Amino acid sequence: MAPGRTGKLVGVRKIAVLRPNAVGDFVFALPALHALKQTYPEAELILLGLPWHGAFLAHRPGPVDRVLVVPPMAGIGLAPDAPDDGARHAFVERSCALKTSTSPARCTVAAVTPIRW
Repeated sequence: MAPGRTGKLVGVRKIAVLRPNAVGDFVFALPALHALKQTYPEAELILLGLPWHGAFLAHRPGPVDRVLVVPPMAGIGLAPDAPDDGARHAFVERSCALKTSTSPARCTVAAVTPIRW
């Protein structure tokens, strides 16, 4: 994906955003989510979130098209060095198996690698 003449990436079909954990974090993230949706209106905006995100956003207008619940895993809901009993691998396998009407979803393991500050 290369930038187009406007500086936007062309051909963006899906954008996955790792969850803001708490309600306040989510509220502060909303302008960024709206900006992403406004910049890429044809792309599906997927929030990688918690169960409450899915319940909270169900049937509400907004920039998020769907929520994909991320189980607790090392660095995401658990300490960075915590064992996650294969949760990361299972999540990636399940996410990669999702299909759109036109083509299989593409993903990378790096998308759910914990960030260490």
